[in-house]
Amino acid sequence: MFQETAVGAAEPVLILHHSLDKQWYLVQVYNYCGWVSASDLAVTKSKVTWLEYVNADKFLVVTGNRFLCNSHMQYRLSPA
Repeated sequence: MFQETAVGAAEPVLILHHSLDKQWYLVQVYNYCGWVSASDLAVTKSKVTWLEYVNADKFLVVTGNRFLCNSHMQYRLSPA
């Protein structure tokens, strides 16, 4: 098994189908089509809701490969 591409955070996708157990979605991005775990998607019925999220006034830019949040859990980020 290999991975040839990735979907960026807040990147819009078109949901084409779902698995029988609804644990996976078949999605289309601008250049690829493939299965994505349902737990990795945030689904909204409103384009306005998505636009409010991606155009938020408050946001965080992470410039390193890890960060520490208020819960004192350390997160390691994969290279871009």
